[in-house]
Amino acid sequence: MPGLSRAIQSLNRSAKPNSLLPRLRRTAYFNWIPACGENDELKSRHCPAHIIIGRAIQSGVAASVTHPHRSTTTKRQAQITRRRKFMYIIPIRVVNEKSTMTLIKDLNPFRPGTGQFPPYLAGRENEQGRLMKILAEMSAGRSPATDMVMYGPRGMGKTVLLNWLEIEAKKASTKDNPIRTSWTTPNELTSPADLWSYLLSQDWKKRLKPNQWIAKFALLSATWESRSAANQALVSALTNECKKSPLIFLMDEAHTMDAGLCNGLLNLSQEIRREAPFLLVLAGTPGLRHFLSTVNASFVERSNVIGIARLDAQATADAIVKPLNEHGIEIDDTTLAQVVEDSQHYPYFIQLWGAALWGVAKEEELQKLTSQEVTAAKTKVDSVRLDFYEERKDKLDDLGLLPAAIAIAKVFQDTETTTRDTLKKVIADNLPVDSLTTQSVNEHLRTFIRHDFVWRSPQMTLYEPGIPSLMTYILDQ
Repeated sequence: MPGLSRAIQSLNRSAKPNSLLPRLRRTAYFNWIPACGENDELKSRHCPAHIIIGRAIQSGVAASVTHPHRSTTTKRQAQITRRRKFMYIIPIRVVNEKSTMTLIKDLNPFRPGTGQFPPYLAGRENEQGRLMKILAEMSAGRSPATDMVMYGPRGMGKTVLLNWLEIEAKKASTKDNPIRTSWTTPNELTSPADLWSYLLSQDWKKRLKPNQWIAKFALLSATWESRSAANQALVSALTNECKKSPLIFLMDEAHTMDAGLCNGLLNLSQEIRREAPFLLVLAGTPGLRHFLSTVNASFVERSNVIGIARLDAQATADAIVKPLNEHGIEIDDTTLAQVVEDSQHYPYFIQLWGAALWGVAKEEELQKLTSQEVTAAKTKVDSVRLDFYEERKDKLDDLGLLPAAIAIAKVFQDTETTTRDTLKKVIADNLPVDSLTTQSVNEHLRTFIRHDFVWRSPQMTLYEPGIPSLMTYILDQ
């Protein structure tokens, strides 16, 4: 087949020494996966390479590459594409000796990690409802009255909610009123130019050519040379774009922003919202609240603030049970109660537990989990949590705050919440006397908040543990 040799040569040149990706010959065989819907059954065929390449190019589907002369059947999925007269085989991922169909069925639905979407998003109906109201305004061409601030300890699911909002915005987008979303983090923004590259659409970036940047974060201004009109103001350009296509700008890890950049972004949002649908969403840890108050004293009070806290017991149970049931795995009520209690309703630990339970059920080929399987799963959960706890304990120790952390943990042994004054007194009693000032105590309290040890949810006056089991671990040590 014309171009087959070029495809193989291209693949071989890209293959690294000792790579799992085999060096191909014309006699190589491919396992072809026809295009199918999300719920359709996957079927594979074993055909000569030139037949599969031809079919893959026609349908634009993925293929699994195998080497016919190896003792193992290690495969690497590849995407076949055609560019002009050339064909390329682009590696995607390595799979094991099982068939692709078996692998898909065996994939663990629970994905504990950073910002990974859970198999079932439970207990966020209130937050989702508030976000949907804002989307409805954007869909109607109205600008939200305020920006949005979303904060909570790490592992609570802030990034998941941002992902959910982005998905819902795409669903709400129509041909007559397309809603754009743009997502970034502060470490991707080193200059105003970087910020504008996320704010302006591709069409505008094609029409405008950067000429000279004025490096003033507070103004976020720049001088541009346009092919159609010189010195066009970027703010006007973005405002006009938002009138045609509302923009939701998502900033994750916002607590790490440069103060000047943050102030400029807040001013920019306020200016655009006067005339066009624009929503700025800032998400971060509990330290975000204090950071924003130092940049703009009244910004948080004038914003739509959502606190992302732990789930309740029912939502925790649903987050575990529903994905298991979908895979034909049941768990008795007593066993489930043990898991829910041990997770402390903390979303990251919920996913850890779900992944461990699912893994035990698959390893033992069980359809119902009992307390015996929970014991086996807890061993896996505890091994991950140990590193999780140690890392946070070491940070507090490095900062010289471990004695105060132990004292705070003892306070929460007898109560679920406490006052700011109580925390300040405990901190003052457990720090060197020669370094004690009102300012230093307040700063140490903010350090505990930044490290998710304690936090205060919006509209609440009392503080609670960021991760209760972390305090238990520190006391046990």
